[in-house]
Amino acid sequence: MIRRCAVVTGAGGLVGGAIARALAQAGWQVRGTARDPATAARRSQVDLTWFGGDLDGNGFDPQALDGAEVLVHAAWASDATAPAQAAQRNVRGAERLFGQARDHGVVSRVFVSSMSAHAGALSHYGRSKVQVEALLDPARDLVVRPGFVLGEGGVFQRLASTLAVAPAVPSFYGGSAQLQPIGLQDLANGFERSISRGLRGTLTIAQPQAVPVVQFYREVAASIGRARLPVVPLPGDAAVMVLGWCERIGLRLPMTSDNLLGQKALVVADVTGDLARLQMTPMDYRIVLRDLATRATTPPWNRRTDKESP
Repeated sequence: MIRRCAVVTGAGGLVGGAIARALAQAGWQVRGTARDPATAARRSQVDLTWFGGDLDGNGFDPQALDGAEVLVHAAWASDATAPAQAAQRNVRGAERLFGQARDHGVVSRVFVSSMSAHAGALSHYGRSKVQVEALLDPARDLVVRPGFVLGEGGVFQRLASTLAVAPAVPSFYGGSAQLQPIGLQDLANGFERSISRGLRGTLTIAQPQAVPVVQFYREVAASIGRARLPVVPLPGDAAVMVLGWCERIGLRLPMTSDNLLGQKALVVADVTGDLARLQMTPMDYRIVLRDLATRATTPPWNRRTDKESP
């Protein structure tokens, strides 16, 4: 029996790696790309065939695409001190990659986008995701917009690490913003289902109920043993200016000006129809937080103290 073949760019990352694992467990032959494939192979938790891949520089090894049915584009370059330049790299790199896939006869291209990608996006991240989405054909390709991903890595890891030492929970823009979390495993399963079933168009995979950002921050803090943190209102636009200044002089902080602009423009999506297409019900984010607190092997979850536990 010939196994269906999928290529996952950025398979050494948090989301790309989870998608690659889910596809492999479902019986797909999976090829992963990474800037340093040898290092990615050593660290990988799933047996993949690895190829080199970069959004600029040498681009992606064309051999990875030979005979592939699906390309899953999860690779994404980020630069906290130069978000505009990173956005341009991502769009140009995706355009080249999608062209390569077309030339190699890849049937379907799947893009890991974001709920930050919408017409009112303010961040370079959200706007560049919109630009990459526009490169695809909804009749044959798939765009998946994940909610705020909960897992051992990425933006969530930085948030939890910050709250582990912060004196207070910050509240920007009046605390009115709401987000829709999604556990990493649920997200990966959603990708696998959508790819295996050949879904097309655009899907949003997130918890149906939105949660206020401040409430979410407090629950994350409580999950790592810091339930008593006070909430401190801060002026959002002024914070964007200060963060931007820090970035221009080369200071790297846990939150970037682009992160904060993304928070300012958060939208709530009705995901009922998309979850029905996938026939899935995501795990409640509070259960995911508890699981991370008890099972995770990386800081800050393994630093819980009985003294501060809720």
